[in-house]
Amino acid sequence: AETPAAIASGVHASFASGVHARRNNILHPPLWASTPKEYPRPKKKYFIPNRFLFLPFKENTMLIIGITGTLGAGKGTIVEYLKRKKDFRHYSVRAFLIREIEKRGLPVNRDSMTAVANQLRSQHHPAYIVEQLYHKALAAGQNAVIESIRTPGEVEFLRKQGNFYLFAVDADPKVRYERIRQRGSETDHIDFETFLANETREMTTTDPNKQNLAQCIRMADFRFDNNGDVASLYAEVDKVLKKIS
Repeated sequence: AETPAAIASGVHASFASGVHARRNNILHPPLWASTPKEYPRPKKKYFIPNRFLFLPFKENTMLIIGITGTLGAGKGTIVEYLKRKKDFRHYSVRAFLIREIEKRGLPVNRDSMTAVANQLRSQHHPAYIVEQLYHKALAAGQNAVIESIRTPGEVEFLRKQGNFYLFAVDADPKVRYERIRQRGSETDHIDFETFLANETREMTTTDPNKQNLAQCIRMADFRFDNNGDVASLYAEVDKVLKKIS
């Protein structure tokens, strides 16, 4: 009978042999085999513990387009085209502000819209209004157009979200004034001088919580001159969509 020391010696030798085999890519046959042979090492198969298994990452492919521009330039025209022809969902800063104005029992005009927008941004942060609309768009998970972008902080916030492009639209002031007269919304019943004064007030500022259309237009990825007909504007929008899609 083997002594305990002999058994221990055999176990140690077997263990050492196994280490040698692993280091040298040799797979030994079972101990009962009569003639030891070298066997090719099988291809590695990796085992991944359950705690390292994750659900596949789904890339967000939702496209967000922001619309900025001068008063009456055609922001709504681009929005309607994206909605009807390109299946975008529309999120309106104007509509958001009108709801806030009505909650406060204020008259729906441009002065109220400007005052309420500035107050909301001051109470929260410069991108607050657009941030609320963005989260609604994100929940819907569909290509979206946000109208209208009026502060650089809103542009910066949306750029950080990825897959965002800013469109700016402009036209001659007299052309734009005639358009708003024909549009006839709550804030459009004004004379030409008031129209120009409203635009000047919203065009530039050093306050990050107030409208700064001039800077937003400068930050745009694409600019559209809308002095022509609607068909020409649509054609220009289509060219841009092909570039970014």
